Amino acid sequence: MKKIISLIVFFNLLFLLNLAYAQTTLNNCTTLSTNSETYILNQDIFTNSNCFELTADNIILNCNNHLITGPGENTGSSAIRVSNKNNITLDGCRIYNFTKGFELSSLRNSKVINSEVINSSFGFYITSSNNNSFISNQVFSKNGWGFSLDNSRNNLLSSNILENAGTSGFGFFLDTSSNNNHLESNKAKKFNYNFYFSDNSNNEIRSNTALKGRYGFYSQATNNTYSMNDARENREVNYFFWVGSTDEFKDINYAFSNSTTTKIMQINSNAVIKAEDKGKFSLIVTDHLTFTFKNATNLELTSTSELGRNGISATRCNNTNFSCFLSSNILILNTTAPNTKINELTLFYDSNGINQNFRESELGFGNYQNGWINRTNAYLNTAGKYIVSKEELTISGIFGVVAFKFNNQNSSLIIRDLEKRIQKFPCKERRQRFLIGRKFDCI
Repeated sequence: MKKIISLIVFFNLLFLLNLAYAQTTLNNCTTLSTNSETYILNQDIFTNSNCFELTADNIILNCNNHLITGPGENTGSSAIRVSNKNNITLDGCRIYNFTKGFELSSLRNSKVINSEVINSSFGFYITSSNNNSFISNQVFSKNGWGFSLDNSRNNLLSSNILENAGTSGFGFFLDTSSNNNHLESNKAKKFNYNFYFSDNSNNEIRSNTALKGRYGFYSQATNNTYSMNDARENREVNYFFWVGSTDEFKDINYAFSNSTTTKIMQINSNAVIKAEDKGKFSLIVTDHLTFTFKNATNLELTSTSELGRNGISATRCNNTNFSCFLSSNILILNTTAPNTKINELTLFYDSNGINQNFRESELGFGNYQNGWINRTNAYLNTAGKYIVSKEELTISGIFGVVAFKFNNQNSSLIIRDLEKRIQKFPCKERRQRFLIGRKFDCI
């Protein structure tokens, strides 16, 4: 009797386990409607319309890397559609030739991983979906959209790769009220807009790469933060901020370009961009110059090593009583609207670039106006290899780290005039600020 009871208990447990881990094999497109079911695609399939629609919670769809082929980009079709569901997993799905690869609406606490969408107008079309993860997916399109998020919050997008075969389209597009999302280690290549943020806020954009598009990162957003991102070889602007954006740079962000006309950064229409975090400057590193600032508005910033193209001489001083030598590449600031300003502009230099006839202590904050002018309201930090402008810059201009020195034939009147000027500075700053190669005792 005890053995019979034991067998009954065993088979009941086995039955419950089978229910908990139920699996259904799929050989064609269909509706997936069983709660807590695992569905496994068993072969490549083709459809003339939509393919899978999930109508229950807690479903796992494992496409097992099989290909789902649709009727075409302009047919209004979706390969996988989920609406108002919770705890869904979509894994290993390869999708080809639909209007929308993944159409996800009001999806919660779910994940899409290891999947691929090819030749579809939208790779991921996501609306009103929160607390989801999209990891290690790929989208290959022709002038389409990789990820489109609207009114979707607290999602993780990580390690996704998007590539466009044309010259238009959007890579990662975050639209209205798509707030508090985290984008990390993603890559977008050759889209008109590789990363685009519109009317959203508090997104964290970290360690992403934007390659060979028209714009690298384009923002009409507020309080988004950028750190460790890399914008390379984008045709017009690597980082573009528009219409009241109030974003912030943290840590280091990179911008490299083969073109001398590509702007490192454009800040338009009363946008105010910060590049400071808890008192520690964040860096914008380019192939021509490393720089940062406290905040800036209504500016275009372009760095370059090509002096001749911009009518610049490395050794021409505006004042013939000085000798000077450009010791860094240049940063070009162009104003784009009234009320232009940039605070605490900081330029970094390499001490190997200092001419042997000058000392490092003679470096100044140079502004080119038919020759280099030393904007003396600046602070030189030889340990950190940078110089900071202490005035708010409100003009277009060309700036660089420049060594300044009086010529030997300078008159004693000029020397005495500068001696008077230096007395206004605290003693410990005099040698740093008075960059003429003379020593003055503190009184």
